[in-house]
Amino acid sequence: MEPVVLDGTFRLWSYGVGHSQLVLHARVADGDQDAVSVHFEGVRAVKLRASYPGLVIQPADPPARTRLLDYAGVPDFLRQTELCLTLPTEEDGFVVCGRARVLAGRHSNDQGGWRLPDPAEVLQVWQATKAGRAAG
Repeated sequence: MEPVVLDGTFRLWSYGVGHSQLVLHARVADGDQDAVSVHFEGVRAVKLRASYPGLVIQPADPPARTRLLDYAGVPDFLRQTELCLTLPTEEDGFVVCGRARVLAGRHSNDQGGWRLPDPAEVLQVWQATKAGRAAG
């Protein structure tokens, strides 16, 4: 699977331990949409930089995938249900999760921060396959 390359400076927008959700967010100038978010769900492990000027996301190669699943403490019987995504290399950052989506929308200036329109434009989705590899 080819890497997904996203323009803009992405920063950690939110992380909810209770719901195991992570959001990286960037403001962009692209017609009707001015913001892009990457939503990671079922997060088991994460390593991030403070920001990414242009974000590249790709499935980890098999040796990196094994290291990341070991690091996250994922038991053998669950390994096929987890995604391992690198940003773009393991050294730059990674997320071990159940699903990830790239969503585009409009930035809101209300006090609650940016909200996705209903529905947001889905640009990319990754989910683990039965073989344990990313499909998207």
